[in-house]
Amino acid sequence: MAEITNEVYTAGSFEMQWSAHSYPSGIYFAEAEFDGQSKINRMILLK
Repeated sequence: MAEITNEVYTAGSFEMQWSAHSYPSGIYFAEAEFDGQSKINRMILLK
């Protein structure tokens, strides 16, 4: 498990970069929490 950021952001759109060079190909999940809710996105890493 890796934590990309633990910052508090204002409303808007954001992009995050994840250095995945040390991770194998596979399916990964990213969770974003906001207003007491959370959203999980699936990411596919292909090398």
